[in-house]
Parts: sequence; structure tokens; C-alpha cells
Amino acid sequence: MGLYQRRGSRFWWMTYTMNEERCFESTKTTSKEIANKIWKHREGELALGLFKIPWAGERMRFGKLCEEFERSHFAGLTENTIRGHRSYLGNLKTFFDDRKLENITVSHVEAYRDERRQQPAKNRFGQTVKGATVNRELECFEVHAGLCDEEKVHR
Repeated sequence: MGLYQRRGSRFWWMTYTMNEERCFESTKTTSKEIANKIWKHREGELALGLFKIPWAGERMRFGKLCEEFERSHFAGLTENTIRGHRSYLGNLKTFFDDRKLENITVSHVEAYRDERRQQPAKNRFGQTVKGATVNRELECFEVHAGLCDEEKVHR
């Protein structure tokens, strides 16, 4: 495992071995100090067996990814943050739960956004869900879906 700067990228990258395959992942930070902490955290997850998310090519459904994310990452979050993520995930799972990650397209995300904006708000009678709520849900979606296919390259 190691930490390095990739040519043409302003971010620090880490490399590690998982399931006898070498994996490369961006730390998404320009700070070497923060990148080192991220790398050490990943190293700890691998050593403890907490990081078990399959790579692209393995067929994973969105619901399974959410479960793995909760198991691996919720331990360090505050109760309010966990409550917010669970609320967002509940709505996302309703729409994406049975879909394989490799089959989720931009048009699916747009369909989710449009459908969600038409749903009635829980706390405001006669009004629909706010755009900001849908945006937060989609941001949560990006975080979850990004775990599987973002910047992880087998070489």
C-alpha cells in the first residue's frame, strides 16, 4: 500500500491490495497530511475486514451497497447525521433498491428526481417535497454509488 501523486492530478492517490488485486483510489484531497490519514483509515478498514465493497464487474444492487455503507461508515457519525442518512436512504432504496449499480443511468437519476419532487411532503400538508431535500438525497446517492465505481481501477 502506498500514497502518491498521479501525473495530471492535483489529488493524492493511494494504492492497496484487496482480494489479491491491486487497487488505486483518489483520496480527493490536495493535502498530504489529510491524504495520509485517509490512507491509514483505509489500511485499518482492510486489516479489520470492514472494507468489503465489491469492485465494478461484480454485480451489486444499490440496496446491498447501502447496507455495506451503513455497516462500514456509520460508526463514526453523530446520531443526527445517521438519522438524516437513513431518511435519505429510505427514499433512495424505494426507487433504486433492486437495480444493479452498473445499470443505473443518468436517466434513472433524473426520473427519481422528477418522481420525488411530485411526492407530497410529510410535514407540510398540500405541498410537495422541496427541491433542497431532493438535492440532499441525490448527494447522498452520489456518495453511496461513488463507493463502487469511482476512481477504483484494477491494473
